[in-house]
Amino acid sequence: MKTVWLLDQVGCGSGDLLYGLVPTNAVTGLPNWPDETNEMVYAWSNTFNASLTAIGSSYPKILEGRDFTNNLVKPDYTPFTYPHPLNK
Repeated sequence: MKTVWLLDQVGCGSGDLLYGLVPTNAVTGLPNWPDETNEMVYAWSNTFNASLTAIGSSYPKILEGRDFTNNLVKPDYTPFTYPHPLNK
């Protein structure tokens, strides 16, 4: 069996809430796998010392293009209003 994702790693999003030594679904009470979804981390316009910089990983199971991406805006992203209208 080949490990593709690790439990709760970067890029893994929402899933079933589990508890106990035998992973048990908190809703159904039945043994279960967490069923986490792949939710890529998007990073863009990050700077360090006024230069654009990228994120990366030295872990072999965290892969660019699958778990995270550089300089790609998340689809359907809407920027916040700055300054925030409620911040007075």
